[in-house]
Amino acid sequence: MKKVLLVIVILVFGFSGIAQISNFTKASTEVTVGTTEYDWQTFGSQYNRIYLTNDGKIGLAWIMGTGTFADRGTGYNFYNGTTWGTLPTIRVESVKTAYPSLCQIGAGEIFASHNGTTGLVINQRPAIGTGAWTESILLGPVNSHGGTSMLWPRMMVNGNSVHILALTDINYMYQGIKSALVYYRSTDGGITWDKQGVVIPGLDSTIFKKFNSDTYSWAPPKGDTIAFAVSGVGVGLILMKSFDNGETWNKTIIFDFPYKHGNYTWTPCFDASVSLTFDTSNNVHLVCGRMYIQVSDSTTGNYSYNSYTDGLLYWTEGMGALDTAKLADFDWLEDNGYLIGCLVLK
Repeated sequence: MKKVLLVIVILVFGFSGIAQISNFTKASTEVTVGTTEYDWQTFGSQYNRIYLTNDGKIGLAWIMGTGTFADRGTGYNFYNGTTWGTLPTIRVESVKTAYPSLCQIGAGEIFASHNGTTGLVINQRPAIGTGAWTESILLGPVNSHGGTSMLWPRMMVNGNSVHILALTDINYMYQGIKSALVYYRSTDGGITWDKQGVVIPGLDSTIFKKFNSDTYSWAPPKGDTIAFAVSGVGVGLILMKSFDNGETWNKTIIFDFPYKHGNYTWTPCFDASVSLTFDTSNNVHLVCGRMYIQVSDSTTGNYSYNSYTDGLLYWTEGMGALDTAKLADFDWLEDNGYLIGCLVLK
């Protein structure tokens, strides 16, 4: 298998203005920071795999491993403001893992990855870029088969609080959902977890049959206001927002997916590539991809998708919910401020 270099491109923007005319210049530097033979970036929405400190330092994680993948795990490198570290040759974890989600926390750093069998592997250390990692296992809730695995973690840090979303085992049930979306929280920097295996109301089995990998994404926090979005086939597009650091949640349905209502025709919907952020007033702004699918079985969720349909859409709080008629009408989407862009085939 061909080895692939992992590179990071640093863009430097410069502006100069004369009267009312500005000249825009851009320079880029490509730096090799690691190697990989398997770095599946995402099945849907992107992970937190890189952070930038206030003084210009960078922490970076990815999946590395050789062709046998027995040594698959997290590769890590650090930019100290001047240079990157040496290319790592072994994973951080003591066990085979994948899909790391990395965050800075205070003066240190923490990341979660999954091993596919016994919950999530948590690694943390008190200083960024240096020192030994302390490893622990965060067990998932016991599923219908008696297992405790969790998959595809998404981590977000808010002050000294660590928030994680992950899926339970894709083969078994938890609280009536196959591959349930569960929430974990630590308020002491990842030492203890006061919320474990929580199925947030509104994301439970009374509404959903299953969730898919990588279909959820956190917004960067604003004080005690935090939010995440869930998207994709079988879900639609949902915003979950908390004003009390994850104690309680408010749900906004941006798009209610139609197949659970027995729709089998070619239908526009949102894919799983969702990203969101807060503005200065703590309103959420998000973008998500659009596609067409045809559901073959509303019980299992099996479907086909049309690869020649697309569109990148925008939504913010205060805008209305969307339905299939609106998603199908590019003119309406553009006229009402939802459409960012689309591919036009000629």
